[in-house]
Amino acid sequence: MIRKFILTMAFLAISGHVSASAEDLKQFIGYYQGEITVTAEGAVKQVTLNKKDSANLDALIISQIKKWEFYPVMINDRAVEATSPFDLQVIASFTAGNKMSHITFREVTIGKSDVELALIKAQSAYPEAKSKRAAIHYPVDGARNGYGAEMLVAVEIDASGSVKQADVYNIALTNSGHRTDKTARYFALNTFGRNALAAIRKWRWTPEEMAEYECINGCISKVSVQFTMDNRANWSTYSDLKIELPSWALQLDPNVQLDETKSRYVKLKTDPTNKDIAVGS
Repeated sequence: MIRKFILTMAFLAISGHVSASAEDLKQFIGYYQGEITVTAEGAVKQVTLNKKDSANLDALIISQIKKWEFYPVMINDRAVEATSPFDLQVIASFTAGNKMSHITFREVTIGKSDVELALIKAQSAYPEAKSKRAAIHYPVDGARNGYGAEMLVAVEIDASGSVKQADVYNIALTNSGHRTDKTARYFALNTFGRNALAAIRKWRWTPEEMAEYECINGCISKVSVQFTMDNRANWSTYSDLKIELPSWALQLDPNVQLDETKSRYVKLKTDPTNKDIAVGS
């Protein structure tokens, strides 16, 4: 939340709004808000303040903010420039001679960037979008042979909430007879797998669902599917088939460590709060 700009009486005295003796000007607490632009490399390109009261202090605050380092904002694995609103609390200390000696930043808050807001606005272009989950039909051959299946499907969801691509990457046939089947992989994929993919590729997520799962600009997820009959309690896995994960869905592999710094949000690398900064540093 961006706070309303307020200043203590001590700061107003410094800026010429209120008369006070030099002995009273020991410290002030002010709340600032403005905008900060971060380059694709994570450096601060520009800082603007919404209100200005003391030219010296404003310049000092801006100069210190320009030293902050950010993680690049990522969109579709590409670093982009982004501008975000911010608000912060500033505590300035003065010497007995009414000279500013130190400042400290507290309660730094970075709001949603123009990039993030644009993505949200883009989602609003689909007001008619409804969550669609096409039914997955039990394959006739599977039922005839007394088989069930459990599988994981990798799904890439685009920015509109539609499925861009989907592939089975793990499937297990289940039954109650522990039969041996040399063509289990082919059978599993071309009955249960085929029916599951045919339905899932028609699925669609609403903008609300996309936002809930932080998938506003699209994402890759997984869907668990189970085919069972009434006697499921007596079934067990008889053929657990490992399938190579598609290259586009490698981030679903638990062995692949994702770079958590890749974000569409403007995010600081280090916390600039509660650090006593000497004026002139």
